[in-house]
Amino acid sequence: MRSGSSALSQQGLPLEGPARVSNFQPGTPARFRSPLSVGLGGSRVLGGTTLHAAVEVFARVPVFRILDSDPIPVEGPERVLSSDVFYGLEPVVNAALGAEHRVGDKLRVYLSVHTDFSAAINLPNTSTLLGTSDLYHVATGVYFPVRHSRVTVGTDLAWGRQTTRRFSDLLALTGLPPPSESQAIHVFHATLVVGLTLGLGGGEREEDEARPRSDLEVPIADEGGAR
Repeated sequence: MRSGSSALSQQGLPLEGPARVSNFQPGTPARFRSPLSVGLGGSRVLGGTTLHAAVEVFARVPVFRILDSDPIPVEGPERVLSSDVFYGLEPVVNAALGAEHRVGDKLRVYLSVHTDFSAAINLPNTSTLLGTSDLYHVATGVYFPVRHSRVTVGTDLAWGRQTTRRFSDLLALTGLPPPSESQAIHVFHATLVVGLTLGLGGGEREEDEARPRSDLEVPIADEGGAR
């Protein structure tokens, strides 16, 4: 191992990676700008099944500074290091589709899919804590009434990918050739959903609480005109 390290050093390939720099600045101002968004959705009841659809459009947010910190003194040719974090958002559209189906008098099952596309602008100094993956979600589960409340149990699965050049940049700083200009990061999330909706008042029956609520549900008149 020592002879190999010596040979690499003689070839002019430094083995020392970038040094870790730590700095603590209390009271650093931080801010985040949320984009303006407009959403539209609706539902339709078809027998024992309710269909849902929604779409939301997000506006662009110009690049701004999230953290406004003081320069950090370091050793080497660069005497100071900027630790400011910048962020920006491009316009993006996300959509969702869902369905609920009544099973028996009380139990209902649901299934939904929706997109969670990232609008983050790819900046060279974007923090790794800010996710930029385009995600796809699939959620499924059941819900049922308990007295005047409703219990929901389900799961949400999300997957996606993003591209980064951080590994290539790190290898370039050490003098080693990167295997490629960028690398793909695959993301997978699995979430357990347990919810409880509390109902106030006791005017509804349990079997009515299991039915979907929709403005499209209207009473149907029979031939005699009675409702």
